[in-house]
Amino acid sequence: GPGLCQRSLGGSFGLRKWISDQTLALSLGLTNTLYATLYLLPFLRLLGARIGRWSEVSTVGHIDPDMLILGDESFVADIAVVGTAVFYHGSVALMPVEVGCRSFVGNGALVPGGFRMGDNSLLGVHSVPSQQIEKDTSWLGSPAIFLPRRQESQQFNEDEIYRPRPSLLAWRFFYEYLRITLPGTIMGITLLAGFALTVYMARSLSPLALLLLLPLAMTGIGIASTLLVALLKWLIVGKYRQRVEPLWSVFVRRSELITGLYESIAVPALLGMLTGTPWIAPVMRLFGIKIGKRVWMATTFITEFDLVEIGDDAAIGASTSLQTHLFEDRVMKMSTVKIGKGASVGSRSVVLYDAEIGHDATLDALSLVMKGESLPAGSQWRGVPARPL
Repeated sequence: GPGLCQRSLGGSFGLRKWISDQTLALSLGLTNTLYATLYLLPFLRLLGARIGRWSEVSTVGHIDPDMLILGDESFVADIAVVGTAVFYHGSVALMPVEVGCRSFVGNGALVPGGFRMGDNSLLGVHSVPSQQIEKDTSWLGSPAIFLPRRQESQQFNEDEIYRPRPSLLAWRFFYEYLRITLPGTIMGITLLAGFALTVYMARSLSPLALLLLLPLAMTGIGIASTLLVALLKWLIVGKYRQRVEPLWSVFVRRSELITGLYESIAVPALLGMLTGTPWIAPVMRLFGIKIGKRVWMATTFITEFDLVEIGDDAAIGASTSLQTHLFEDRVMKMSTVKIGKGASVGSRSVVLYDAEIGHDATLDALSLVMKGESLPAGSQWRGVPARPL
């Protein structure tokens, strides 16, 4: 198996490493809908990763595939970093990282090269381990602290969580095929429509009129694409409510399909350009989010829209995740996130479900509010997990 690899950045290895990193980053950007599906695993295995049977890999980033070892039935959540290289003093060092069987790496967590997570272990959201993680243990924080106990997940049958029965496997392949192909199809049709509209306008309008009207026409196409995604959300999922579902349930597949369409169509076509403006609120309301007046919102990191409530005059920072679900223990648990009037949530923070930030409370950047926590009105918090200042 792979061992420690340390090379100079000045030689050919440094150049090849840079090309490899850029290619993987390009893959994550251009084939984003492939991630978090069953179709991703053969691709990662072809790149050299050793991934066990029925493992789940979401939008993992900054990986060196040859150094990645995932045990059977493990789970790597969104934007986790597993086994990234270390750059220092003109050198680069790569070390293997191993995630044991039935282990969980939370959203935004970082497992450095050279670390091993034992079987049935958990590393929570935004966490970084400071020591090897033993089997049957749970850790959270930056640096991570040992959790002697955590909320137990609802029990389901093995064929709904780990080893799916054939009917559930078929449903997942079907919905994930749509998740991969529908965004490209819809974007292709809209681009074709935009090209045809541009050609028509160029033939019938003066150059000055074309210059003035073309941005409006492209914005109209973005609005139409976003409205289509909102319509599909209401038709396929309906209104999100608090619920607990096993990983392989058909509801989870429908929900993940809408998440893929939202992230791949609505965000790049319109919502990403509206962040930080008053116009994002009415568009978000179409998806079911409850947003008050004069809200400043610089993020689109929301999935179960109907479970989010943001009060008047609140401010939500860039790349902040109002995270209404977790796949802890391969069970999808979703519930509400409430941001009070005048509250401020810093950039790249995470607020987990069943949490509430009180009126005029402040959460600093890169912080984590844990499940079920309530930050009192007017208080200030910071850290992973968040602590009062």
